[in-house]
Amino acid sequence: QITEPVMAPFRKALPPMGGMDFSPILVFILINIIQIALRHMAQGVGLHPALVIGI
Repeated sequence: QITEPVMAPFRKALPPMGGMDFSPILVFILINIIQIALRHMAQGVGLHPALVIGI
């Protein structure tokens, strides 16, 4: 799978519970946290967040 290189470390750290794999949820939460942090850093240095590619 194309997502396996990203998901594998999270699957090792967070084993399936009750037959459900919660690692994708954790990955999406971490992506959102990183995105919020990048917006705040861009704003802190005076950049408009829309100018920063990917956020």
